[in-house]
Amino acid sequence: MLTIRSICFIPAVVASALGLCGPVAWADAADAEAAEAVEQPVGSSAGDPLVRLPELINAEVGLILSNGDQLRGILVEVNSSSVVLSHSALGDITIERLALTRVRTVSEPPETPKTIRPGEQAEVESGVTPPDVPPTTKPERLPEPPKASWSGRLQLGLSGSRGSTDSDSARVVATAKRDAENTILTLRSTYQQTRRDGDRTENRFTVRARNEWLRGESKWSGFLESELELAEFLDYDARLRGGTGLVYRFLDNDETLLSTRLGLGASRQFNGPNEDIDPEAIVAFAFSHYFTERQRIEIAADYFPDLAESGEFRAEVRAGWEIGLNDKNNVKLRLSLEDRYNSSARNEKNNLDYFAELVYEF
Repeated sequence: MLTIRSICFIPAVVASALGLCGPVAWADAADAEAAEAVEQPVGSSAGDPLVRLPELINAEVGLILSNGDQLRGILVEVNSSSVVLSHSALGDITIERLALTRVRTVSEPPETPKTIRPGEQAEVESGVTPPDVPPTTKPERLPEPPKASWSGRLQLGLSGSRGSTDSDSARVVATAKRDAENTILTLRSTYQQTRRDGDRTENRFTVRARNEWLRGESKWSGFLESELELAEFLDYDARLRGGTGLVYRFLDNDETLLSTRLGLGASRQFNGPNEDIDPEAIVAFAFSHYFTERQRIEIAADYFPDLAESGEFRAEVRAGWEIGLNDKNNVKLRLSLEDRYNSSARNEKNNLDYFAELVYEF
């Protein structure tokens, strides 16, 4: 064990090399600056500077000797005449109290400030803990609205009769349907031709469009529809109509649909006896039901009373029975019946058509 009295007895060169005498040796310049900033003096120049040394046992201290040199180590013992310092290189060193002029406590250099990340808690050097920083989470990605889906349907029908008059009819029906989150768009076109004894007696093309606006889970919805009819053997060459109103669904599930439409509209004939715009009401209903996975029946009726002339009206009734022919149930046999009535027609007021049709859905 080394003993240091009033002066440093180790040659200056050796002492400096060993770190016994001279300034306290720090790991690097940054540590020296940090330690200098946190060193706290114990005692004062007046009286005994070592009065608080017993409180610093087992603490790291810096001892300033009377010749200006400094020692740094762990204070392990304090008595009335000397102190014992544990030096990292020289071991335990006994230093007489008379050789000391000042004592400093050496605290740990402050840590590099920690970057506070979202959701983490930072402990400040002063011991004050800042409030928790609420974790920053990525905003939840809203679910994408359902994409609109299209479906299609193609019908090819034939009918005929033989006897005193030979009659053959053919028609093609194409339907497209677009289902979106809050709307249903339905497009339907029909072409029909009839020949009797080889002469063409019917040549008619009809296209319809209806858009329906749904209201969530409500049974009520709104609709807007239009229809264009081109005909060769009727009182007019073309008729255009349109209307709007409300739809109410009494039943709407995977097996059964029962609904009604109520609204107001108008129609006009072109190249006919009456080319005025006629206001009319819209009263309609639709029903369909699956008896089995492959058998379905549907009935629809549209009634258009003329609001300008009492007693005049148009009506159309459609019915069909479908039977699935394959496992995918997208090829079907359909038996169809369609009746059209126009009270203001000059020639035939009623037209009844029936067909056996092959249906392909996609």
